[in-house]
Amino acid sequence: MSKVKLKEVVRGLQIQLSNLPSNMNFAVEQFREVTEKNVEEAKVEIEAYLTAAVQRSGLESLAAQAPAPVLNSGDEDNSPHN
Repeated sequence: MSKVKLKEVVRGLQIQLSNLPSNMNFAVEQFREVTEKNVEEAKVEIEAYLTAAVQRSGLESLAAQAPAPVLNSGDEDNSPHN
C-alpha cells in the first residue's frame, strides 16, 4: 500500500474515531426512546388485558349468583304496578 493511500486510510479512521462518542450517544438515545415507547405500549396492552379479564370474571360471578329474570307473558314492563 502506498504512503498516500495509507495516510488516507489513517485519516478516515481518525475521523471515524473522533465521531464515535457523539454517534454512540445518538444510538443510545434512539435505543432509549424506542425502548420507552415499547414499554409504554406493552403496559397499555397488559392493562387492557387485565381490565377485560377482571370484567369478564365479575360478569361471570354475577351471572352465577343472580337468578335469571322471569318475564311474564304479555308484560312488556316488569316494573311493579299496584
